[in-house]
Amino acid sequence: MVKGSSFDSSKPIKFLIHGYRPGPVHTWPYEMSKDILDVDDVNCFSVNWEDGAGIRYEQAVSNARVVGAQIAQFKASLQDMYEKSSLDVHIIGHSLGAHIAGFAGQTENSHVQRITGLDPAGPFFEGAKNDMKLDSSDAERVDAIYTDTPTLTSLLMLRGLGTNDVSGHLNFYPNGGRNQPGCAMTPLLYLLNPTEIFSAFSCSHSRCVDLYRESIRNPAAFRGHRAASYEAYLNRAGSSCDGGCVFMGYHLDPSTSISGKFYFRTSGESPFSAEGQ
Repeated sequence: MVKGSSFDSSKPIKFLIHGYRPGPVHTWPYEMSKDILDVDDVNCFSVNWEDGAGIRYEQAVSNARVVGAQIAQFKASLQDMYEKSSLDVHIIGHSLGAHIAGFAGQTENSHVQRITGLDPAGPFFEGAKNDMKLDSSDAERVDAIYTDTPTLTSLLMLRGLGTNDVSGHLNFYPNGGRNQPGCAMTPLLYLLNPTEIFSAFSCSHSRCVDLYRESIRNPAAFRGHRAASYEAYLNRAGSSCDGGCVFMGYHLDPSTSISGKFYFRTSGESPFSAEGQ
């Protein structure tokens, strides 16, 4: 099937992986693929594992390792098919898909240049050993974006689906990494309206996908400032670029040697790029 497609082994490869799916079907990998192909000459593979993701969460967690191994096997098959010693691979995964990206990268003999974790899932992963989740050893460069990190209060209010663990070499925290502008403070307010509860429940958790898509079209949309904390950034201690700034998103240079935690602010609706970052 690949042989008869437009796949070109000389071009970089992007894998896009959705996460857990208790609600509406995920369309963002397909939409993001179109965004990428509008600006970049690459191969895009949208990984559809909905049959394994739309069941009980704990079973989906178990399935995640299998999906990661399948991606690694597919990559190895491409190398054999086109007689390549290596391929330029970038894996982009959201939530549970971020950990799938990590599993694909840590599989024996699998070499991945870059992994982008979009709000890596927290439940069943936070505090786990590195080989049980996405971490910075899974690719040459791992960048992660956190938009729904949990607190005890947020969990009680049905928020905080991401992780507090540091997953990458470069770690970006829009608006401090939680309670994204434009998202309801508590999805409990929507319990009487089932048609809106899922979107409210996942709003902050999914915002990283929106930000990443915007970064594809606008490489300078989100300038991350390296700082010890969001409070330090807001106090201007980390607002100048003396301590290092990196533009978050698709066009991040994976060869950059800078690492750490980076903060910036966004608006509550598209376009999300905020003035005066």
